[in-house]
Amino acid sequence: MFATYWTQDPEVKKAFREAIRRKVEREREAMNDRIDESLPRFVTWLAKPVANVDFSVTRAQKNSQGSGGEDTIANTLWFWLNKQYNVFDNVVLETHPGDFIQLDHLVIAPQGVFIIETKTWSGSLICSRKGCRRREGKSWVRCDSNPILQNERHVQLFREWLRQTIPKLAGLADYVYPVVAFKRLEWLKVDDDCSMPVLSGGLQVVTYMKHVGGEAITADQAELLCRTLKYAKPASNSLAASLVSESVPTSPQPPTPAAVVTEGTSRTGRRFVRVSGTRERANQIAAEYASRGKCPLAVKQDQKDKGIWYFYLDQREKPAD
Repeated sequence: MFATYWTQDPEVKKAFREAIRRKVEREREAMNDRIDESLPRFVTWLAKPVANVDFSVTRAQKNSQGSGGEDTIANTLWFWLNKQYNVFDNVVLETHPGDFIQLDHLVIAPQGVFIIETKTWSGSLICSRKGCRRREGKSWVRCDSNPILQNERHVQLFREWLRQTIPKLAGLADYVYPVVAFKRLEWLKVDDDCSMPVLSGGLQVVTYMKHVGGEAITADQAELLCRTLKYAKPASNSLAASLVSESVPTSPQPPTPAAVVTEGTSRTGRRFVRVSGTRERANQIAAEYASRGKCPLAVKQDQKDKGIWYFYLDQREKPAD
């Protein structure tokens, strides 16, 4: 049986992209302000365009590092792990206002949470906590980025996010395991001072996870953590946060305290609506969708949770009157 695959809600991703875009623009404006303050006016007309091009190129290089390796490792995780393993790809979180982390892969397993940083670097590599060196000809050249320190930061901020967002699961912060995985290496040497496993290929990652012992996370805790990650909102930026709230439709009448309504998309691209509460309440929500021309299909009970009901939305919606 394959792993259980999750994705963050599309509206959540949209909100994070907007929040990150605004942060980048603020950084660019701050850089230009420093140029204005430190250089004579007749020099800034030349310095600003050069600095802005360098800023854009540097951002693009950071965004492209590791690009391409995520999909192949994601496929390996999905194929070789069983349904007790919950796999997320490309998770974006904001622990503090303006402090974002983007996790290539996050796996929630019975033994803990694994945060996997992936790179597609090729050739031969020597890694330590101080950095990585790649062989170029007969020389060893230090790599620009340090994936080990990068993932240490990811783990630290994820633990903070977990304690702040789901206090009842704060104890799981002790069971978060960082991993660095390279996809295309021909040869890899890892020094003893690394603070986390540094592995080559998705199968090594799978083997490592299966050898981590213990049962730290129950099925209910895993479900709660997965759903919180799926609909995690930015910690700041009211505009971005409002974009997320639009993805959770509510009834014109105040819902009963036991009812929670959420939208989502299945792995096959089908839109669905989940309702916690009674079947009657789920039928009411479906009727409200129908009144708006959304064409809900039959209400069904969730097989895993008897208090959850769901229905799919027909892709062929009725035209507006």
